[in-house]
Amino acid sequence: MPLLFSLTALFFSAIPAFPSNNNSEIPTFLTPLTPHQKNLPNSPQLASSAINSAGIKIFQQIFKTQDNSTPNICISPLSLVTALAMAYSGSEGTTRSQFAHSLNFPKNPTTLADSFSLLFNQILPPHKTDSSIHFAVRLYAQAGYHFRQSFLDFLQNNFRTSLEQVDFSANPPDIAEKINNWVENKTNNHIQNIIPPNALSAHTRLVLINALHFLSSWAQEFSSSKDFFIPFHTSTGSRIDTPAMRAERHFGFLDFPFTTAVAVPYLDTPYQLLLFLPKSSLADLIQKLNPDFLFLFSQIPYRKILLTLPKVNLSPPTLHLRQTLIQLGIPSAFDIPPHSANFNNIAPIKPNDYLFIDEVFHKVSLNWDEKGTEASASTAIAMLRATAAPHEEDPPLIITFDRPFLFAIQHAPTTTLLFLGIISDPSSS
Repeated sequence: MPLLFSLTALFFSAIPAFPSNNNSEIPTFLTPLTPHQKNLPNSPQLASSAINSAGIKIFQQIFKTQDNSTPNICISPLSLVTALAMAYSGSEGTTRSQFAHSLNFPKNPTTLADSFSLLFNQILPPHKTDSSIHFAVRLYAQAGYHFRQSFLDFLQNNFRTSLEQVDFSANPPDIAEKINNWVENKTNNHIQNIIPPNALSAHTRLVLINALHFLSSWAQEFSSSKDFFIPFHTSTGSRIDTPAMRAERHFGFLDFPFTTAVAVPYLDTPYQLLLFLPKSSLADLIQKLNPDFLFLFSQIPYRKILLTLPKVNLSPPTLHLRQTLIQLGIPSAFDIPPHSANFNNIAPIKPNDYLFIDEVFHKVSLNWDEKGTEASASTAIAMLRATAAPHEEDPPLIITFDRPFLFAIQHAPTTTLLFLGIISDPSSS
């Protein structure tokens, strides 16, 4: 059964300094929209586009700088970009402009936050207890610090945050343990000790953290047995025998000069697993990845395929994304150069006190196997299949994922990326 967890944590610290680019005491993230902006139709698509665009840019940068010790990479664009959008809501000046330019965010954070609220209403039903996806966002804030109440209310209204006041200065390791316990609870113990005891300090003022849990059966089960293995050719050129699963039925299918793409629907949900088998190199495929390409899969045609997949049970290392985000063009958020960080909308800048992002941690755990339930397709799946008009007389395509490949979990109606990753060695955990 597909099982995926994701966690993102942003640490804000304060240091005694005075930023030179803005000393405004007036928060601007609640600036009313201009008449032109008010006339623009607001929709979840703006947030979805931001998640996909920024998520892909971050993923491409991680892939570019990876080493051979991490053959498998997985991020959650939904989890990661939501956290960054929340930080963006509190930024001003150069910090805000770098966020917008580097991550393709709209210039007005309020517009983006409004769209996130609409998107969450669509993909994260607030009162649906049997949903396949659960997403929790929490702020751990230094008690007594001068946070703007308007900012805390803004996050609660648009990003569904909950708030807990703590004292980082008293015992930072105890606070790290408290946060880790919350994460473990939200991920059914699949993500543990995400925050090392030494990650927090007496200067920490705010930890912005979220946890994403996705659990769903396939629309139809795969067949497998404990003796079913396939040879998998890893990115290092070695060959390993890996447990696998197989199914012959109608799957979503698109073919491109650089990749063969297959979509596997989930049971009674609008989500689908997208699988991309590169025709040349994995690097070439990742370089060509973009939001417009992913939009093609919102209504993918179906055809009969004999599909063979490796089983996956992975927990890649925790990603420390400070350097990645700096390389993408957001150094000011991390106070580079010194005194350049501007999060005046989170807390007023004072001569001896201002906020900057210290580190961004991101962790994903994923597991898929053959489990699924034979059942009628949901409305969303039926709609997807209605676009296909499959020809029963055609012999099935034979597609075997026996070499490094790209995958994504997508909310098909909005094309939002929940997860994006590569599997270069299914045996590596």
